[in-house]
Amino acid sequence: MTVADSIFINGKIATLDDNNTFVQALAVKNGYIIARGTTEQIQKFQGEGTKVVDFGGKVVLPGIHDSHVHICDYSDNMRNTCDCSRGAVTTLVQLREVLAKQAEKVGPGNWVRGAGCDDEMLEELAAEGRRLTRWDLDQACPNNPVVIIMWDGHTCVVNTKAMELAGITAETPNPVGGEIVRNAEGEPTGMLQEASALQLAFVGMPKASVEELKENLIAGQKFMNSMGYTSYTDCTCGPANTNREVGASGENSLKAYEELLNEGKLTARVNLGFYAGKNGIQSYEICKDVLDNFQMPMYSDPKWVTMDMFKIFADGVHMGYSAWMKEDYADRPGCHGRSTFLGPDATDEEQEAEIKKVVKLAHDRGWQIGVHAIGNKAAAVMVDAFVEAQQDNPREDPRHYLIHSDGLADREDMRRAVENGIGCSVQTQLASFAYEVTIDRVGKERGDMLMAQRDLTDMGMHLANGSDSIGGPYGVWTTAVQAECERKSLITNEYHRQDLAITVTEALKQFTREAAWQEHAEAWRGSIEVNKVADLTVLDKDIFQIPVDQISTIKAAMTIVDGKVVYEA
Repeated sequence: MTVADSIFINGKIATLDDNNTFVQALAVKNGYIIARGTTEQIQKFQGEGTKVVDFGGKVVLPGIHDSHVHICDYSDNMRNTCDCSRGAVTTLVQLREVLAKQAEKVGPGNWVRGAGCDDEMLEELAAEGRRLTRWDLDQACPNNPVVIIMWDGHTCVVNTKAMELAGITAETPNPVGGEIVRNAEGEPTGMLQEASALQLAFVGMPKASVEELKENLIAGQKFMNSMGYTSYTDCTCGPANTNREVGASGENSLKAYEELLNEGKLTARVNLGFYAGKNGIQSYEICKDVLDNFQMPMYSDPKWVTMDMFKIFADGVHMGYSAWMKEDYADRPGCHGRSTFLGPDATDEEQEAEIKKVVKLAHDRGWQIGVHAIGNKAAAVMVDAFVEAQQDNPREDPRHYLIHSDGLADREDMRRAVENGIGCSVQTQLASFAYEVTIDRVGKERGDMLMAQRDLTDMGMHLANGSDSIGGPYGVWTTAVQAECERKSLITNEYHRQDLAITVTEALKQFTREAAWQEHAEAWRGSIEVNKVADLTVLDKDIFQIPVDQISTIKAAMTIVDGKVVYEA
């Protein structure tokens, strides 16, 4: 009998295979599972030098995968910004105190960076019914440029000094796909929306070196391991983000991953989404130029790092009225949002044509395509674009997928997606604090269905779940499982369409099997089966027995990647 490198015994191991089998123990060799069964059966694989890990009856899952996260940016924010999230500040006074403290830390003249702010939850601003402005920040840091990346990652607020450094004035035009928010007098308020506008503010910000980004990523991966993650999709990395803040998710991030892989320092597997563009702007000509000329990195082991997905932003976010809808917003008649393509005067038809050219370009070059498409118009256009690209140039199982479209997309468009092998990357933990603003924007009937999974699961849609974390508190996978099984607002404690909730097992498969499917990796990861990698997440509580409203309290007791323990509580 083969002698195992390691055996893992005495567990309640949920394999999440086709039959939802539970076993007690596993044998592992060279990072792969070679046997599963009872503890007694697996102990037969023990030999001299075999490492024995006793789970002590704990629940074990296939390694948890975050299917949509901005870990390059998150790890940089984690190490180099101040926390401005709703968990850290609830008033404008507190926000100013946090920023002033950071200014003391970095010294006069240096950038003060904050992350995770939800300004609509700040008490003073909520009472006044307004958004955060540069003037709110000026008195906190009179001698420093300031930028706060908001919780959605699509919006930032800068102070007046940062605007002056960037040369942003009342005469500065909106960039393609972005907006410089202005007051009634036409003065920029300091709020910038969407990637192209955000990047206007960072002209004078020093950029991080590859070595600095490597240090960020090592810390970020260890942090993820501590939450039970064994792998993730870093979904927006590449030249389009080189000038975003310090360039944490720009072209240097691709080099950082390449070097960490070659040095054997990764503790989680990574699938990269290649973000082609310039200064946050995507167009057919820009994307073609990048694909023709950009020097792609060489990732030597696809089991650890791959870059097969081409990332496109079709629209923005409905909170800022930039998601592309078929109908007007409920609270802003005459506005239905738009895509991020072409100038402000482009018609819907012209925008759609440009998007389809970019999709066809990436499809014809052999990429899998993942598209941020929140609005129902954006989702419909993207389904059309995927179907047309495949019909024009058939490829075997490209698995293009929508991102965020479970929120507002019309169900007939989602059915068309299923019929054409198109999946959806979802982030259900966000629903818990977004029901109210969504209902304001699109009405109660559609808002109540925000990120509902029951009907999508029943129609056979492949749903891979993730956090979309970029700054502030991490959207841990347990909060997402609870959110989609409970469908309760953390703002009002009200429930929303509980008939559209799914089971715990269905939710877990979104972070395991469906996550693997999203990346063409189901043959070697995503469930606990023989000949698959030994990536495992061990829990401190039984997720199959605990009340649903307590799932978010579950922590990782141990995380195992490639058969090796990378975290133990």
